[in-house]
Amino acid sequence: MQLLGVAPVFEDDRNAGSPVYFCDVVVRRNSPVQSFSELEGGSWAYNDAASLSGYYCLLNKLAESGKDEGFFDRMVCSGSHLNSIDAVVRGEADAAAIDSNVFRMRLLKTPALHKELRVIETWGPFPIQPVAVRSTLPPELKNRLRAAFLTTQQDPLTRHTLEEFGLTRFVAVGPADYSLSTHKHLAELLTTR
Repeated sequence: MQLLGVAPVFEDDRNAGSPVYFCDVVVRRNSPVQSFSELEGGSWAYNDAASLSGYYCLLNKLAESGKDEGFFDRMVCSGSHLNSIDAVVRGEADAAAIDSNVFRMRLLKTPALHKELRVIETWGPFPIQPVAVRSTLPPELKNRLRAAFLTTQQDPLTRHTLEEFGLTRFVAVGPADYSLSTHKHLAELLTTR
């Protein structure tokens, strides 16, 4: 596997046109919880133990406050961000961290969720998942694929298809886009705008 050097940019005012995403911590609309610290002793749904937005960002948040998973009375592996959303709605979990792009698309498809959930915190930005290809592909094919991704928004039909998934375009990325220092700097820029 090798990175193709392109990544998607999603429709989200918070990303300022950058290939990043966030994780939105959601609770039920009628929950008295106003901040993450108030979730101590409660229950948490996470999508997957290998997920940055659903699990690792939680571990980071806990570590920042000198806590671990024992902060919660119960943690439930739901299997997906959509299942985590449903677990919170049904009251099977008090909260969950949801990939901001997944959450936005779910709200667009199910507007009634606005009345059932609310975001208490947003964590990030995090580097967006990059496009990867098989490393043994011929170099000329990799170059053509990269060029095709970088020009997707120029074709009206392709642009329409991207918009259906909340994508605005693909941009060129490199190792610096995935460095910790770059994302700390980007986080500072986005919070001052």
